Amino acid sequence: MIRSLKVKIFGLLVKNIPYFYALFLLIVYKKVSFIDKNRKTILMLTPERFRGDVSVLVRTNEFNIIIIEQKWLQLTFSIFYNQDKLKGDYNFYTAKSGDIVQNRSVFRKTLKREVLLFSRMVAVDAIVSAASYYKWEHDIGYIFEKYVCPWIVFHRENLYASPGFYKFGLGLYGSKGNFYGSHIITHNETTKDIMLSCGYTSTGQVSALGALRMDEFVSKIKLQDQTIYGNQTKKKNILLISFTPGSSLYGYKGDPKNLKVSDVLWPAKDDGMWNLFNHVHRDLMTFCKNNNCNLTIRPKWGDRWLDEIAQMSNDEDAEKTTNVDLISDMHELMFRADVIVGFASTAVLEAGLTNKPVILPYFDEAKYEKYSQYILLKDTFDAFEVADSRIDLTNMLKQYTRSPFILSNDKKNKREKCFEKWVSKTDMCTTSRYIDLINNVIDSYHD
Repeated sequence: MIRSLKVKIFGLLVKNIPYFYALFLLIVYKKVSFIDKNRKTILMLTPERFRGDVSVLVRTNEFNIIIIEQKWLQLTFSIFYNQDKLKGDYNFYTAKSGDIVQNRSVFRKTLKREVLLFSRMVAVDAIVSAASYYKWEHDIGYIFEKYVCPWIVFHRENLYASPGFYKFGLGLYGSKGNFYGSHIITHNETTKDIMLSCGYTSTGQVSALGALRMDEFVSKIKLQDQTIYGNQTKKKNILLISFTPGSSLYGYKGDPKNLKVSDVLWPAKDDGMWNLFNHVHRDLMTFCKNNNCNLTIRPKWGDRWLDEIAQMSNDEDAEKTTNVDLISDMHELMFRADVIVGFASTAVLEAGLTNKPVILPYFDEAKYEKYSQYILLKDTFDAFEVADSRIDLTNMLKQYTRSPFILSNDKKNKREKCFEKWVSKTDMCTTSRYIDLINNVIDSYHD
């Protein structure tokens, strides 16, 4: 109740006192790099969503980096829009009349005044988002683009790696109208093609440059490049790149016009891939308990994901060998692991570059015909170790924890091609390509 009252008071101040919000932005924005007046300044919105991109840009010393956190952007958004109503509204991005249009008009009028003053106090050469469809960034991105500087997106969701998910992507971006900003950077050509095919962007607005944070990862891999991996003396570490019963089922579940991610990831108990989810997690816990191995489980998010995993680890002995890690750097976890298990994730492709055994569980519901066109990365299976059953999974774990793993040159090349197709080039030049494009977009904006 106290928080609600504070929000109402804040809303009254923003709506009724000119330049109050500009002052607020001046207070909440943060500098995350040394500020050099001779460098261009990038304002990164919702930095929590970037998965390391902010740090990479800071380390280049090419730009001044400042940020505004998601909580402040969402707070302001909530003042002008009824978020409860928006949860069921398909037309936020394309509405031509009604409450959304009226609220947007008031919000943008306020934002224009406040952002123009903020930008006179803090010189901003570009703003950068992690996605083009975050509602709380939609209007501020529009205002910056129209009156101040280019809006660039480092697009974070790029794994449209199945026929069903590709079709879902066409519906998702086709329902968003047109991109207001200057440029979107995708990780791969498939995501770029989706945005162009549905008319969300035009040819000059989108580039496929790969994942910014991967240059450092690839560099570490090449420094310790080895095809044979195995150590008979130490306690083995197994990494499970966790998945949910709905991982891979975008398109089968979920309306692209009104996407509720939780409904896709956690379907009803009589739908989705609950057996696969339960069997893989439990079988790995049991194997590590019985074979003196350490198991690290890495979920993508917390909340229900952690709760579901906790329900499976009610064996005290299994708990001693199991660690659920939501904090450590994913690549560091891969480097520490002897065996990696994963499903329906770009992290699987990243793990492939480590030259370690990477097991893909492909059994239970994953083999159902109704899901066949939605299972992600099926065209990459021949580059990895595929477990076709629970017994197969256990046997592979025994083999790869007890004997050295030899990765053939053929599989190694296939893994690298998969990585380059979906994630990033391995020439370690992705960062320089980003820098060049950012500078070009900024310079073009002012031409």
